[in-house]
Amino acid sequence: MSLFKAREWWSTRIQDEEVSMDSVVVGNVDNAEDGSDKIIVGSFTGVLRIFKPKSSEYKAENLMFEGDLSEPGKPQPILQLRLGYFSENPGLLALAVLNPRRLCVYMVHRVGEGSSAQGIHYNVRMSYSHELERTAHSMVSGFFGGSKEQGESICVQSMDGLLSFFERERATFTRFLANFLVPGPLCYVEENDSIVTFNAQLELESYKFHMLAASTSGEELKDDKGLTTVKKVKVDWNLNLGDTVFDIKMGKIMPDRSDPDILCLAERSFFLVSSTGQLLMQKRFEIEPSCMHIYPVPSNEGDVRHNFIIGMQNNVLMIYKNNMAVWSAGLKSCPVAVKTGSFGDLKGMLVSMEEDGHLNVSYLGTDPPAPNVEVVESKELNYEEMDNEHRKLLTVIREATAESKTEPSDRVTMRVQVAPSVDIENEEEEGTAHEWKFRSLQLKLFLSYGGRDEIEDLAVSFNCSSPFSFGQDSITMPHMRGGGSTTPVAVPLTLRLAEPILPSSRVISFTSSFVTKMSEPRTSTCSFRVPFRLVARAVQPIKQASSKVTIDTNREPTQIMEVFQDLVDGTTLAENSGGANVLSFQFNNGEDATILVSKAAGRYRIQGSSFPALWLVVEELAERLSQTFKNTLPGDEKFRISFEEGLPLPEYFELIDNHFSIRQRIDKLQKALEDRAHQYRAIQKRLLVRFKDRNPTPLNNLDGILGDTFTQIMEASRTIDKLESELTVASKQLECGTRLMNLLIKSKFGLDNSSYEVLESYLSPHVVDVQDQGWEETTDASMTYLLRTALARSGKDNAAIPSGNMQQMTDTTKLKKHITLVCDRLTKGGSLEKAEGRRGGEERPDNTKAKS
Repeated sequence: MSLFKAREWWSTRIQDEEVSMDSVVVGNVDNAEDGSDKIIVGSFTGVLRIFKPKSSEYKAENLMFEGDLSEPGKPQPILQLRLGYFSENPGLLALAVLNPRRLCVYMVHRVGEGSSAQGIHYNVRMSYSHELERTAHSMVSGFFGGSKEQGESICVQSMDGLLSFFERERATFTRFLANFLVPGPLCYVEENDSIVTFNAQLELESYKFHMLAASTSGEELKDDKGLTTVKKVKVDWNLNLGDTVFDIKMGKIMPDRSDPDILCLAERSFFLVSSTGQLLMQKRFEIEPSCMHIYPVPSNEGDVRHNFIIGMQNNVLMIYKNNMAVWSAGLKSCPVAVKTGSFGDLKGMLVSMEEDGHLNVSYLGTDPPAPNVEVVESKELNYEEMDNEHRKLLTVIREATAESKTEPSDRVTMRVQVAPSVDIENEEEEGTAHEWKFRSLQLKLFLSYGGRDEIEDLAVSFNCSSPFSFGQDSITMPHMRGGGSTTPVAVPLTLRLAEPILPSSRVISFTSSFVTKMSEPRTSTCSFRVPFRLVARAVQPIKQASSKVTIDTNREPTQIMEVFQDLVDGTTLAENSGGANVLSFQFNNGEDATILVSKAAGRYRIQGSSFPALWLVVEELAERLSQTFKNTLPGDEKFRISFEEGLPLPEYFELIDNHFSIRQRIDKLQKALEDRAHQYRAIQKRLLVRFKDRNPTPLNNLDGILGDTFTQIMEASRTIDKLESELTVASKQLECGTRLMNLLIKSKFGLDNSSYEVLESYLSPHVVDVQDQGWEETTDASMTYLLRTALARSGKDNAAIPSGNMQQMTDTTKLKKHITLVCDRLTKGGSLEKAEGRRGGEERPDNTKAKS
């Protein structure tokens, strides 16, 4: 809320009618000699009113005109009003009125002589009109084409994206906007003769008027192959704003710029864009805005600059100068439209149309309070209440000045309880290859609300990677009561394995979101690790292995059966081991991994049927060994895991090559599918032409070619579907291999947790399958950036940081070379601490992360 209030000078009320943001204008609509401003208001009922405030009180003669412009029996809502030089006489102002199916231009004339109000009235006469074939949405006017001799022209935008241009009584041309979905606001920039609008893709678009006039609209052109094409309207420039814009204005705002600026008011933001499409400034609002108006102010340099006013939903007007807020004033209700004008020899008056129907003329000021002396009843002071209020104020001040913000009390707290065992829904399948289909884990998600009131529509979403699945993506709770004594709500959940794929991450997160009674959003998160026993089960020792790694510890070897006691209990593995310190696991996708423990030293060999299958066991073993040896005696060395062997880069590169080759095959098939589809459409057109011909001609085997093309399209589609399934498996294998490589690099070079996070941000284990810029392209860019910054050998590498767009790779040779170089420079003593500082201070080609 604002400390100051707008001082009301004149007001009236329009009851039981609604107006839009663009149906209120201020100007000399009757072309009076004194140039006095009038207020013109059009409502959705089709009634037009013209007011002329003269003094601080409303009088009957202030209403110059009131009448319904609709035809009898055909109501025409007034969508927008606009003052401009639309008449035959370019020196006289006319009023343009936009209805859903009609555009009318009116002239306001004074009837009667003398100065007495009883002998003078005003007449609104239609000069000309245009019937619209499509339902109108908005309009804009200006000197299109740069010619000011013929007066202003009008451009009307329809609901389906058709721009209709009118020059007085003549309709000049129509054009359809490109990529149109829903209509947006319009603005004309006179300096570069262009029309700016906003599309459904949250982009600001600019169209040159001469390009609109020169382009074709719906005219079919035939090329050499006989195919029909349509020349589309070309966009001069576009800018993605990321928020829904509902009003666009043009003015000179920035003090150091001579060119005009484009002001865009969105639902939660304000943008200042140059006339060439460059973003100059962005401001985020805490309160939703409702309207905007710009007004000219003289500057010291002699030219005209503009300030602007923004109305807020909390009944406040914000006045900005040079993109800085200089004043705020409160209104009685939310403003629908705001303008400026001169009334009663007073300049710079504010005209506001409020949502409750009040039309006010006010000014900004601080009137001194009236010297009224009030008799205050004497009463005893309650020192206890004063002390309590003082404590509350001190708490508010302390929280506002604290560096770290405290969590709000009205938030949802979540806690996960995991069942101690895994359920097998079909006991007959236990121990078989299809057991994973019937394995499930029971969870309980406890939710509690810390506020005192009751919240509604609490949404809880689940974020889990394949193969884990809850059977649904989210749940919604209609009501939840608050209070500290309220019993938490328990939500039972069942986690299953949806497909036979090795999981690349066992972390599952829950996110709750809701909106408080004060319209403030609240979110909270909670995560847990899926137990190892859900994806793996202990089996008899397996000797065969195609991949292996060996990790070393600084502790004496331990019994592996004791480390994985929860998976061994209830089985005969301990009895059948024969004293060997070995344990094997089988995963949900049928692959296996085995742990072999050295007898003399604390060495553990992990071997398995594939390289990706090792990462789950390596991660689980490292975590369980850390828990086993976390209690060290005084003077003992801290428990440490190391990797002394060479990094298994060849096996990791095989995963990269397999993933990349599938991507290339899909890309090649998609191009072939596109060619076959184009050929199919061309053959169809030729067959249709021959079938419609009155004198049929031989088909010349076109029907056979059409059938063969259709067969090729179906075969290519089926092959692409099959390859996409293979790509999903290859992506998961690459994610598992990347996590294993990061763990081995961390153990080999002794990276701390912060450096390990940096490594994962550059060599990301999150694989995103995008054809143009996939995991290989982004990882290669990240490795190149790392080699030329934190791991650079000299200043020359720093000066050669690449820039520009990433190109699609043709092979993985450079990527494998860059990964090898990163490992070599880490071997020679390179550090990732510099890269950690660069993550927050500079832009870099970071790989896509799942949590971003």
